[in-house]
Amino acid sequence: MPTLFIGNKNYSSWSMRPWLALKWAGIPFEERVLPMIGGVYGKSTAPEIAAASPSGRVPALKTNDLTIWDSLSICEWAAEQKPASGLLPKDPVARAFCRSAAAEMHSGFQGVRNGMTMNIRRAPKPEDAARFERTEVQKDIARMQDVWAEARRRFNPKGPYLFGAPSIAAAFFTPVATRFRTYGAKLSPEGQAYCDALLANPSYLEWEQAAKAETWVIEVFDNA
Repeated sequence: MPTLFIGNKNYSSWSMRPWLALKWAGIPFEERVLPMIGGVYGKSTAPEIAAASPSGRVPALKTNDLTIWDSLSICEWAAEQKPASGLLPKDPVARAFCRSAAAEMHSGFQGVRNGMTMNIRRAPKPEDAARFERTEVQKDIARMQDVWAEARRRFNPKGPYLFGAPSIAAAFFTPVATRFRTYGAKLSPEGQAYCDALLANPSYLEWEQAAKAETWVIEVFDNA
């Protein structure tokens, strides 16, 4: 059985993504939480993480014959193992769009990443409104909603998800949905409906319950 090494569920958006993909694909796996206790976000000083992942970061997935050490690569591996899962759409145009959306989330949107760190336990605060005055945050939120609107229009105009089943793109945007809720982002009705669908997914709710039960605190994120 594969082993997925992840960071704190309350803070680690990168860990959530492949965890959801494996759940949605129906691939059994053992979970090992290696708490982030220092260093920059996504990289811990814990020696266990260095031993589990050649990059020194989580997530990492170990199978019988290899280690996959990047969140997007783990999601792609899951889609290859279970092609009928819907992680990648069957239609080649929809599949390319799904991959592009996930890749853009994987490498971009630095305004949201830096200005709205993931913290599932955190409640919105009055001072959070100032975050959305930043040009880079506004541009990122607008761009995400444009991607969602185009995907829904072209591939799944009536369903709760962009491509029918929860996809790799959904796995990548779910942590963003938690950030928007945490900081009280104002979205379009369609954008809010998509975020609500992601946060109502049973697999996400399982993650959220575990995140809220964690006792680890990283002050730099809690004070952000």
